[in-house]
Amino acid sequence: MNLRITPYRSDIQIQPFIPDNRIYEELGEEGIRDMISRLYDALVQSDIQEMFPKEAEELQLAKERAADFIIQRFGGPKWYAQRRGKPLLSQRHAPFRITPKSRTTWLRCYREVLETTPLSEKTRQEYWRFIDEFSTWMVNTPEEPVPSNGFRPVIHPK
Repeated sequence: MNLRITPYRSDIQIQPFIPDNRIYEELGEEGIRDMISRLYDALVQSDIQEMFPKEAEELQLAKERAADFIIQRFGGPKWYAQRRGKPLLSQRHAPFRITPKSRTTWLRCYREVLETTPLSEKTRQEYWRFIDEFSTWMVNTPEEPVPSNGFRPVIHPK
């Protein structure tokens, strides 16, 4: 199992690889909810814990919203759209200072959870690639300067 964290680069924006819906097919709704719950349990113990709710009830709601998004994105019921509307994840994450370092922490927690989630190796690798690449879009506070023109070119992986 090789779940490598790709270093963040502020000078490019990667168009995330979109895997098929196998993760939903393999885990189902309850399996995805369990995976996301374990992820958030790890995150609230990490060095980015300040980004996550302290109260148990609020944390549970955050877990539900995140699971709803993954369930919907990978072929399950459209819970997220019904409860929250369009994802608009960059906007929803804008209040949080997400740096390349916090991205790495988030990915390390996710990797630990994925390593203990019952998935085929192909599904695990493809889902990890999506999460790793997608996470670059959430970084909103680069630790290094943005190019002078303020834009990052978009890279479309093959």
